[in-house]
Amino acid sequence: MWIVEVLDALVTAELEASPDAVLARFQRVAEMIETYGLAGVGAPHLRHLAGSLWEVPLGGRGRAGYTVPIHVVARRRRVVAVRALMKAGRNAQRGEVALALARGKGGDMIRKRARVGELHKKWRKTRFGYAKALAELASEFRLAAQMIEARTRAGLTQDRLAERMKTKRTVIARLEAGRTKPSTRTLEKLAAATGHRLKISFEPDGG
Repeated sequence: MWIVEVLDALVTAELEASPDAVLARFQRVAEMIETYGLAGVGAPHLRHLAGSLWEVPLGGRGRAGYTVPIHVVARRRRVVAVRALMKAGRNAQRGEVALALARGKGGDMIRKRARVGELHKKWRKTRFGYAKALAELASEFRLAAQMIEARTRAGLTQDRLAERMKTKRTVIARLEAGRTKPSTRTLEKLAAATGHRLKISFEPDGG
């Protein structure tokens, strides 16, 4: 099992300066990392930057239209968030990558880290909009997780799955984003390529 943590109180404060929708999306991505690992999750939820440094390119929007990426460092089966920022463009990112790498090296990693799951419990209690944002993402990430589960169970990378489905890796990444509803034909192709049988069912509305 993988573990997702936040480096220290400073990084926690950076995270908590983000909108509730961004924190909710980060929590959903963290849940998938803990289940499938970095390599299993892949794009668009993760982007490799350099060495052990990865970016969680969150699709939410922060203040003044800034995007809110979160930089994480991977060590064995542990992923640690080392920087969260509001950014306006690529020029701002260069310095941030250097800062994230510096934070993730050597002694900088030996701090009192917080599990994202524990922060999640706190945010549910203290941030009114967080629980609502989390609920709104449920169906999106449920679909994404089901597709990632099928692919990783078959031992396939996104590139290899794309080859089997005779498509491009970017198409697989869009499917695994969970933001669009794929056609039944696409789901059938994905099921066949991963050695699964597609099953569609109706469930009672809980409302």
